[in-house]
Amino acid sequence: MELQYQYIVVGGGAAGCPLAATLAKKGPTLLLERGPRSVKDKSLRTCCDKDAVKWHRTEAGSWAATANVLGGGSAINAGVFMKEAIDSPFFQAHPFLESDKVQQAYAHVTKTVSHERAGSTQFSNDMVAAMKDIRLGKEAVNTDTAHYGIYHPSSLFDEKGRRYTAADLLPHDSDAAAKNLTVKTNIRVTRVVFDARKTGPRAIGIEYEDLSQVNPTTKVLLQPKAHYFLSCGAIHTPRLLMLSGVGNAAELSKHNIPVVLDQPHIGQHLKDKSVIAISLSSCRPVAKTMVDTMAATPDFMIGTASGGRLASYIGPSVLSMIPKPYRTSAARQTASWALRLLPQALLKKVNQQITMWAWLSNPTSEGSVELLSADQYADPMIRTRGFQTPEEVEAAATGVAVLSALIHSPSLYKYARRIADFNSTLLRSLEQLVPAKFLSQYIQTNKQGSSSPVTFPVLPSTNTINSRGKRRKLKSWLNSMHSEGWTYSGTCRFDDVVNHDFTVKGIDGLSIVDASILKRPTRVNGQATMMMMGIYAGNMVTTAC
Repeated sequence: MELQYQYIVVGGGAAGCPLAATLAKKGPTLLLERGPRSVKDKSLRTCCDKDAVKWHRTEAGSWAATANVLGGGSAINAGVFMKEAIDSPFFQAHPFLESDKVQQAYAHVTKTVSHERAGSTQFSNDMVAAMKDIRLGKEAVNTDTAHYGIYHPSSLFDEKGRRYTAADLLPHDSDAAAKNLTVKTNIRVTRVVFDARKTGPRAIGIEYEDLSQVNPTTKVLLQPKAHYFLSCGAIHTPRLLMLSGVGNAAELSKHNIPVVLDQPHIGQHLKDKSVIAISLSSCRPVAKTMVDTMAATPDFMIGTASGGRLASYIGPSVLSMIPKPYRTSAARQTASWALRLLPQALLKKVNQQITMWAWLSNPTSEGSVELLSADQYADPMIRTRGFQTPEEVEAAATGVAVLSALIHSPSLYKYARRIADFNSTLLRSLEQLVPAKFLSQYIQTNKQGSSSPVTFPVLPSTNTINSRGKRRKLKSWLNSMHSEGWTYSGTCRFDDVVNHDFTVKGIDGLSIVDASILKRPTRVNGQATMMMMGIYAGNMVTTAC
């Protein structure tokens, strides 16, 4: 890596890959990614690949996931591709983004990685019917732009099941820009090096480790004339900055980190679209679907999935059926072990599920990313806030009511396994692994009628959901049972930390291009928008030179 580079990008994720590809059209560019270049299995199971995902347990007990592979979140997620409309609340919160340049960048991303859903299944047709039953809006057959109503989002998977990622936006060998681009994977950047001798600090290098080596040692790359870009995401970008001496001076001093720049907003204002998920045990086989049907209102979104191996692959990683304090590492290991021991016939029934989830369109509660020490190998403390404000609780209450209504709608109720006929063999198998009293509290309850659908977990009663007098009880349930949405943003946001041209305030030679800069999160999966942002920022830099 001793060549002279004009641009150095740290983080090869949804924004970092297209950013590096765009910068390489102008001059020599180095892209550094912590994870591997790719993983062997590019299906949905990638989200549980130990090499592709880094898991962090939040302060409250839920599991946060960050990508650890070239392509970032686009290489491990459910493959939903949704753009934000130019007149959407997202762009209203970022009015300085020029619409024509946004559209041009979106167009390039769409052409490269987006695909229409191939056909429909009987289950997806029934799900649409259920959404219409409860009046969630009109249906748009296929769309790649988020809007209100019922729709079928575009996908990063093509008709053959091949996943496209942000890495597909990197130039091919035949492209002129390829000669200017060097991509290095398995490189973990541990610190940004600054020259603070002048009037203000300037980024002049990085410290890094080559993880492909048996015993990696810390090395330093100094290139004072290069411009550095951080694209590590809303968790790891603020962490890297704080380890480098940029952050709240008082907090940095507690960890004996020399202060380069006092910037108290770094690591603050963390937002995530907390998810309330519910799985409906199906009494009949269901086709494998993954977020091919969605519904949206101004306040919340509904997503659906079914069949396949969703429960046995993702369930043990998230543990959304039990309260957050019990979602320990030991519980995850036990769940994975238990599922591996189940006979195939029972495992098939476990996976015979319909999963639905609701999340807020615009979460307002803010958490934080904080250092626990100066140890570069230690995970940060991630504080997500869930549902805190009255407005969030009201919106979540409506979302939970919609989930309950969907389950009981005629179009879906025919799939539901009733408590009365719930397979006793499966229940006994589960009770051998989890105390029966605990199991009945979170999987089924005798207080429900025998004709009630079996859901994981049990939703609050209709009275609790609809009664404003029981909002404290509902809020407690929401904050105990929600899962992370894995769509983190806001920890280095525009105006507080970053200028509108993506440069970091108070530091020369350093920019940030990832979800940490957002003042408001996207309504759906943010991958399409972050890929667009990488191209947008790259064009802004190269045209200004």
